[in-house]
Amino acid sequence: MQNGDWILIDYTARRASDGRVVETTHEAEAKKAGFYDEKITYEPNVVIVGEHTTLPGLEEALITMKVGDNRKVEIEPAKGFGPRDPALVRVISVGEFRRRDIDPKPGMVLDFDGRKGLVRSVTSGRVTVDLNHPLAGERLTYDVKVVESLQDTAKKAQALLSASLQVKGGAAATSASFKDGTLEMTFGEALAKDMSFIIGKTEFVGNVLRLMPEVKLLRVVEEYARKAEGGAKEGHSHAEGHEGHAHSAEGHAHEHEKK
Repeated sequence: MQNGDWILIDYTARRASDGRVVETTHEAEAKKAGFYDEKITYEPNVVIVGEHTTLPGLEEALITMKVGDNRKVEIEPAKGFGPRDPALVRVISVGEFRRRDIDPKPGMVLDFDGRKGLVRSVTSGRVTVDLNHPLAGERLTYDVKVVESLQDTAKKAQALLSASLQVKGGAAATSASFKDGTLEMTFGEALAKDMSFIIGKTEFVGNVLRLMPEVKLLRVVEEYARKAEGGAKEGHSHAEGHEGHAHSAEGHAHEHEKK
């Protein structure tokens, strides 16, 4: 592999200290480890070599691999999720949580100004919150396989979308086409257009403009169906990504130049 290559990888990551599975692209492994989520699709993840889209230690190993290779990779904290920082363990008054209508309990994961924090303990009116990544300070072992090298622009876009929109059946409900510098993504009627979709779509658009220089214009089409009398759905299409609402890679770059 070399910088700029787009690849799909399958992997299972374990904590080196006890062998516990902490992340995987395999549904069977997730079920065995006890953290299977029926709402998401377990499938190979996209990595763009040299673009820091995965852990530094894993990326270093991938550069030396080729499609079809399997390898066990050991990753030290410095090239994984970093060392634990004691300064990120904070004690907060329980009253601060209750003012936000939150009843803190040990084990809860909460959002603190855009950063995820784990509630470690609640004692004597004080809440200990750990803002370190859950795997900070851990040595990790990855069993990784390079599944495929992506060359086609539409396939690259679908892979990026799967990474941003991690919902069951999400890929099956979308389609991509690329011609003359224009990438068109269609989000089918079967895909729920909820808040998770909006967040995932926004992330996807940003990634396309940042990572796919061959895309000069990104057009997004969303399909919706109106329920007919009796509950049946009528066919209906709403094109959000018309010319006036298209996302332009060139315009995006120019805007950053102004800043």
